[in-house]
Amino acid sequence: MPPPTRYFDHDPLTHNLYVAASSVVRRLQPHPVIDPGSTNSSCIYHESTELVRLTSEISSIHYLSASGAMVATSLGGTRPPVIYLSDPDHDGPYIGEQITPVSATTIYTSAPLPSAPSTPNSVAANATEHVAVAASRELMMLSRGQSSTWNASIINKAPSDILSLEWLSDTTLAYGLRDGNIHIYDRRSGGSTKVLWHPTPATHLRRADDFTRLVCKGLQNTLMLYDMRMAKAEQVKPPPRKKQRYDFWQPQWKHSQALITFPYVNEDDNELGIDVHARLGLVAAADEDAKVSLWSLWDGDKVKEFPKAHRKYGQGVGKTRCLRFIEDDGGSGGVSLWSVRDGNIVRFGW
Repeated sequence: MPPPTRYFDHDPLTHNLYVAASSVVRRLQPHPVIDPGSTNSSCIYHESTELVRLTSEISSIHYLSASGAMVATSLGGTRPPVIYLSDPDHDGPYIGEQITPVSATTIYTSAPLPSAPSTPNSVAANATEHVAVAASRELMMLSRGQSSTWNASIINKAPSDILSLEWLSDTTLAYGLRDGNIHIYDRRSGGSTKVLWHPTPATHLRRADDFTRLVCKGLQNTLMLYDMRMAKAEQVKPPPRKKQRYDFWQPQWKHSQALITFPYVNEDDNELGIDVHARLGLVAAADEDAKVSLWSLWDGDKVKEFPKAHRKYGQGVGKTRCLRFIEDDGGSGGVSLWSVRDGNIVRFGW
C-alpha cells in the first residue's frame, strides 16, 4: 500500500496532479471519463509517474504551470532538508537540481510567485521566476531567468522560525513567524518590516481580496482577517483572580486588532489546511475534527460546512490538510474545493 498523501498541486492546463506522499513525488493523470463539472465529492486519478524520492518527509510541493517547473521541499531529520527543482515534462523523472541550505535544520514551506499579476496595477516579470522558501529562520529566494539555472540566496533572517509564506503582489511577500509576528518583504528594496502580530504562531497566511488584507491561521482556535492599514494593537486581558477560572487555550497577550475573527476550532495542529478565494469572497479551513468550513470573507458568516468523513469503529479522526480552491474546466467560472483527507485527495462541490 502506498504511503498516504500529504500535499498536492494541480496543473490547470493538463489537470495533472503532483502528489507528495511521505518522501515521494508522483504525477497523476486524470481518468478520461471524469466530468470536471461533476459535484461528486471524490475524484479518480490513475497513477502515472514517480518523479523523485527525497531523503525525508516532504513539507511542500508546487507546480509552476507557466514554465512547467516543479519545486518540492523536505523537512529533514537524520538527513538535511533539501529543495528539489525540476522540469518533469521536459527532462523526465529523477532529473533535477537539489539545493541543501547550509544552516537550516528544517524547511517548513515554500511559495512560488504567481504567474499572473496579483494586483491590477502591477506587471509580472515573466522573464524571471521566483520561489520563496522558509528554511528555519532564514528566508530564501530561488530565482531563474532565461538561462534555466536556479540561483538561491538568503534574503532575510528572522528572530523566530518562519512557518508560513504568501505573495501579496509581484514584489511583496508576507511571512509568518512562530512568535506570531507577520512581516512583509519587498524584493525591490530588499527591506522587511513587521506589519501584524497574531496572538499565536502564524502557521498559515493567505492573501484576501486586497493587497492590504490578510487571513492568518494559527493555533489555539485562531483564524483571523487583518487589514494592515488598521493594525493597531489589541490587549486581551486575563480574567480577574478568584472570579473566573483561567482558560489555558485562550490567548492572553497583545496582538493586532482583527477585522473578523472566524469561529474556528484547532487547539494545537499546525498542518490543517486553509485557502482563500478572493473573487468568491470565501475562506476555507479544516478544523481539528476533520470538518471543512466555508466562511464569507466580507462578514464572517458561515456559508457551508462539509462534515468529517465516516470512519470505521476504532479509527481515529484523520487530518484534512492542503486545501485548494481550483477553477473547474470549461471556462464557466465554476470553482470547487480540493483537499487531502485521510491521506486521499478529495473534491468538494456545491
